[in-house]
Amino acid sequence: MTQSAANDYDSSTSLKPVTNLVRVRLLVAIPVMMVLMLTTMVGVLYQITDWQLAEQLTAANTEVELKYSRMLVFWLVTLFIFDIAGAVAGYLIARSISRPLEKMMLASRRVAGGDFTIKAPAESQDEVGLLGHSFNAMIDSLNRFFSSRNRFILESFTGGLITADLNGTITAINSAAETMLDLGQMEAQGKPVAKAFPSERLGALTAAVEEILWSGGTADQRNITITSNEGKTTHLNVRFSFMRDKSDRPFGLIINMRDMSELQKFYEQMSRADRLATVGTFATGLAHEVRNPLGAIKATAQLLAEDLADDERMCGFTQIIVDETNRLDQLVREVQELSQSATPLVSADLNDVVRECLRVALSSGKAPGCDQLTINESYDAALPALPLSPGKIRQALLNVLINALQAAPPAGSICVTTALRPDEPLPAVISVVNKGTSIAPDDLAKVFEPFFTTKDQGTGLGLAITAQIIRHHGGEIHLMNTDEGVAMVISLPLKSPEPDVAF
Repeated sequence: MTQSAANDYDSSTSLKPVTNLVRVRLLVAIPVMMVLMLTTMVGVLYQITDWQLAEQLTAANTEVELKYSRMLVFWLVTLFIFDIAGAVAGYLIARSISRPLEKMMLASRRVAGGDFTIKAPAESQDEVGLLGHSFNAMIDSLNRFFSSRNRFILESFTGGLITADLNGTITAINSAAETMLDLGQMEAQGKPVAKAFPSERLGALTAAVEEILWSGGTADQRNITITSNEGKTTHLNVRFSFMRDKSDRPFGLIINMRDMSELQKFYEQMSRADRLATVGTFATGLAHEVRNPLGAIKATAQLLAEDLADDERMCGFTQIIVDETNRLDQLVREVQELSQSATPLVSADLNDVVRECLRVALSSGKAPGCDQLTINESYDAALPALPLSPGKIRQALLNVLINALQAAPPAGSICVTTALRPDEPLPAVISVVNKGTSIAPDDLAKVFEPFFTTKDQGTGLGLAITAQIIRHHGGEIHLMNTDEGVAMVISLPLKSPEPDVAF
């Protein structure tokens, strides 16, 4: 049987009970009407006959007249009873039809007014019940249509969109908003904002929504910072506006969100670039104006040391002068590196570069006690050769590894790994995890800033130079606290950011 034939069969079989009910009603109604008509006709005929007999009967026919009078009373009473029964039956039948139709008319008016939650009466199995079922099926179809259309409109917004009633209950939320707020699919819909948004992550957004609702209809725009379940920070630009009816009375709230994290990141990069450019300009003049006098001071101190070789105390002073001039000279060189020109890229094996840098860092003597540390290494053989500036990338990795060795607790553990993650924008990943340590949250955002350091001795330029080298390779560098410890993660592209030059 084909689908259309099956549908025709289902329709015909579903109409059979209704057809049978109509037939039963007709079979009952027709005899009743015939009896009523017959009774009426008999009564009329009797009345006519009675009038004729009244003229013919005499006083002697009193007995016959009495007989006919009794018959007349009988038929009149019978006629009255049938009339009353017919009236009651007609009223009940009319009421059984008119009441559902009246309810259906009220339902249609509610639907015309925009209420698609109303249902028509469809309890009976007759024609009116069939009409009610059809009406309700139409309402269900309209609800599905409007729900699909509203969902399409919500998902058409590139930003996050949430609607709520004046009590703060979320009535709709699109997938972009769920992603921004790190919520499960349809997890928040139908819930009050205070319950839908976890206070520890989205407390600022909840407070803003409640404040806007309390204001009673005033639109607003705010910048709000939230965190994901993994602790990632997201900067949102949130616009609040009210939905209003024809009388300009608010009946709901629209929350429109835009993820400003990338723009914020761009602003930070521009600000960092401006600062580095300023430092670079300063370094150019510094190299000329400072290094020459430093060279003269160092040479003079060395000559004094030769002349005062017999005076151990004075030799100690001259050595301090030499050491400090060397330190200042190193500082000038590091500052100069922030403004160095581009160097060509060559294809290099990242695993070999990391292995070599780790060996040099362990043997450099800059991290006393590193021989007591546990070093775990893991290198992904699937990593292809990358476009690198070998000297610069070694400098960056040495800064990272030496910092990790110096920050490790006694008998601590450091894990150095490389990995290829094809699904990520920057697939080549280097990770250095210093287990058992942590960094203050306020310091995490500053570690790559020039001249920021937590060491007693240090210029604060090592990680700033490292970050610049990684960025010029088209990569990213992040420092974060994890469950295992402090992790420095470097991500690099598989192709050069520019055809021939990285920086």
